[in-house]
Amino acid sequence: DPPEGSKISEPVVVNLVVSRGPNYENTRRPYVIGQSINDLLQTIARTKIVFDITSHTASEGEKPGTVVDQETIADEYVPNYTRVTVEMAMPEASNDDNAYGIFQEKLPDYPYPVPMKLEAYPAEGTAYTIVNFNHPGGNLTIPYEVPRGTTLVLSVADKVEARKLVE
Repeated sequence: DPPEGSKISEPVVVNLVVSRGPNYENTRRPYVIGQSINDLLQTIARTKIVFDITSHTASEGEKPGTVVDQETIADEYVPNYTRVTVEMAMPEASNDDNAYGIFQEKLPDYPYPVPMKLEAYPAEGTAYTIVNFNHPGGNLTIPYEVPRGTTLVLSVADKVEARKLVE
């Protein structure tokens, strides 16, 4: 203000509007094929993308515990909290004491993304946080690799929302 093209003959006050840019409400789409469970958990924690994760038993040529397929998105930037489908190859059976899987929960749709965390409470040992993230609600899927006998606890805004015993 004043508008573009205004004739100015004496000093005037100029008001400037500063923008965060056209991509402020957008997120760069991540490429996660080949990521391990831990790598994908880090991506979930630091990006504003919602991953809808499915899994199958790893077949020959697939590395167990990794992302093997991802929904194709043409645009480099997508609106924050866009859902992206991801497929993981999980081990057929584990020789160690760990269990692999996808923690799933159906949550209410929230008016805005809320802070969540998935924690692990092993039968023996100290509890730990698997991942902290923001999520808009609806279908929630989080991959895990934890010792058998661990209880997984999902908290939404510091309130326990769901528990699952991994056997």
